Parts: sequence; C-alpha cells; structure tokens
Amino acid sequence: MSAGETLVDALLAPIGLAGLVRDHWGRTPFLARRGDSVPLFELPDVAAFRDLLLTLAAPAQGWFSLVRVRGRPPGPSHLNADGWVDGAAVWQEYRAGTSLLLNQVQRRHAGTARLCRALERGFTRAGVRLGRHIGGNLYLSPPDSQGFSIHYDPHDVLVVQLAGRKHWRLYGRRFDNPARPLAEPVAAEDAGGLAAEIALDPGDCLYLPSGTLHEACTHDSQSLHLTLILEPLSWGDLLREVVEADPALRDRLPAGSGRDDGADFAGMIERLRQSPAIRPAMAALRARLLARLDRPVVDFSQAAAADISADTELRLAPGIFGFVAEEEDRAILHLPGAHFAAAPAMAESFRMILERKGVRACDLPVNAPVEEKIGLLRSLLEDGYLVPGAPGA
Repeated sequence: MSAGETLVDALLAPIGLAGLVRDHWGRTPFLARRGDSVPLFELPDVAAFRDLLLTLAAPAQGWFSLVRVRGRPPGPSHLNADGWVDGAAVWQEYRAGTSLLLNQVQRRHAGTARLCRALERGFTRAGVRLGRHIGGNLYLSPPDSQGFSIHYDPHDVLVVQLAGRKHWRLYGRRFDNPARPLAEPVAAEDAGGLAAEIALDPGDCLYLPSGTLHEACTHDSQSLHLTLILEPLSWGDLLREVVEADPALRDRLPAGSGRDDGADFAGMIERLRQSPAIRPAMAALRARLLARLDRPVVDFSQAAAADISADTELRLAPGIFGFVAEEEDRAILHLPGAHFAAAPAMAESFRMILERKGVRACDLPVNAPVEEKIGLLRSLLEDGYLVPGAPGA
C-alpha cells in the first residue's frame, strides 16, 4: 500500500473510502475524528505553506488568493519588483485578519499529490467516476478570523485539518447539485438554521457534499487546513457526450414542438435511451478524465537509472491506475496525464502492466522484439508510471 493510500485509510477510518461512498457520498456530511493517529508528515505544515507562498513566480495567475468574506487575487502592493510575493505585505494582511489561500497545491507539493492520486484511484475502485482531477487548496487563517462567509461549493469537498483548530458551522438549507458558486454570500437568516457546529483538530477530516451551506472561523489559534475538491461526473456530462457523438440527437426540433404534455419529445427520449453512442461516450469520458489528471511526480534519481533488461521486474507506481481501450486499428493504454497507443496486439500486454503486481519485458505476451518491449517499460519508468522492484519493495 502506498503512503497516499495509507493516509486515505487513516483519515477516513473506521469506514474508509468505500464506506464514505456507500453511506454519505453526495447526500450527507461525514466527520472522521482521527487526531494524532493520522500521519500528517506527508502533508504541508505552516513552514511548508510559507515556502510554497514565497516561491510563487506568478501568484496573480490564480495560484494565490487573499480571503476575507470573499476571495481576491493579490494586487500590485502584494508583489515585489520581480512579480513574486512580497512576504512583508502579505504578512500585514494576515495580521489584519485575512486568510491566505494557495490553489492547486498538489501541483507543487509531492505529499499532497500522492494523497490526491490515492483518492482518485480509491474513488475509481469504489465505482465513482470523477469529472476532473482532485485538486488541493491550502488555507492558512490567523487567530480570531473568518475567511469566506456563509456559502456552498458547487462540488464535494474533503477537508483535512493540518494545524491549529478551525470551527465549522453547517446550515440546514441545501442546494441540490448546484452548477456554479453563488454570486453573493447567503445571509444567516436565509441559511435554514444551524444544523451542526464542528471543531476540527489536526488529523480530523470532514466531508461536505456539494450545495452544503457552511462557514468556518478561528478563535484563539491560527489554522491550516487542506480542502480537496471532488467533482464527480454527472448525467449532464454523459448526455453532452452522447449528443456530441450521435447526429440524430442533434437534429433540430420540429416546427410546432414544445406542447405542455411533452409528447413531441417522446421519440427523442427513446432515441436517447437506445443510442449506440452511450457506451463509447462512457469510454470517452473515462479517457478524458485520465488525460486531465496530473502526471506522476517523477523521482529524477530513479528515472536517471532506467537501465533495465528483459528480466528487470517493475510495478505500477503508487496510486497509478488506468484502463485499456481497444479500437479497430490500435490499442490504447490510458494513464493519468498521458496515453500510449500501439498495434491492437498490444492490448493484452497493456492489461498485464495494469493488472499484474509485477511485470518484466520478457513476460509481455506480444510477438515483438524484446528491445521494443524493454523500450515501452523504460518509457513508463522514466515518466513515473512504473517503479523498479517486486510488490512490497
């Protein structure tokens, strides 16, 4: 089990990711109090937050926000002459009660990337189809402060408390499957009454379905937490893909259509139900998800030593998953952030790479020169999809 998968199990114990999907996914909040039993060393601490902030070369391009009721990008006064974050100016904002937000931390912090990749793999195993990669946003809040006011997120979130304590209020009003964020915060009197108050300590984990009204604040300590963004595929995503692939569903409405009884649309609804594009659409959505996922964090020392032979045993890198698509003239191995296409005869070899716990070039069941088999595995090793060694190494 990878470090990311171990952390997922620890954060969501005792029910685990499968229990979260079975009992709460898309329906009800869930709180896992794990405290000191969770190994948070893989995730950022306050010192790491500072380093990630001060090394931003283009902070105004969506990587960093200042949050007080609403989020706003850094202005010229928050940047130095070279366009980097001015630590002193941001510190003044922080002391005045402003929370600091780093977006897409998984692209810049290896431990966060491993956690996101383990969650992506775990959700896939649990039958959840995601619409995009899992992103991690890191919030540092000063004592006695509040970032965003009452709001909902148009996606599910998993909150991991990393340092200090943060107080969350959940409200009774629920917005079903919202497509976008609210234009304005919700007033307390319109939030449906207080449903729960929760104080998160380091190691605690809180799941909130999309549309859950909430707010969070600090009292006597600063707080650092990681919010993981979970965006599952929807029926709308599938319908858009099917309509794109099936010309009959793009036919114009007949003149005079739109009667109140809906009878005009019965034939088209039946066409949609029987559309031959549904299965290819699901495959296209799976492929698109994998293409949008972050590529592995490559171990450069390992990649530099990618001198392998036909007998060198390799295995999937922690958290890596994928699928094999077979088309008339090619087989495609879909992996996070990339795909590899080859002749149709390679389909079984691609499946072996994904499904076996260890694989060698000499084991690949395809009639090809061994140098080509070695070249394929070397490429996957250098790109971080495979790692040396038998299972458990």
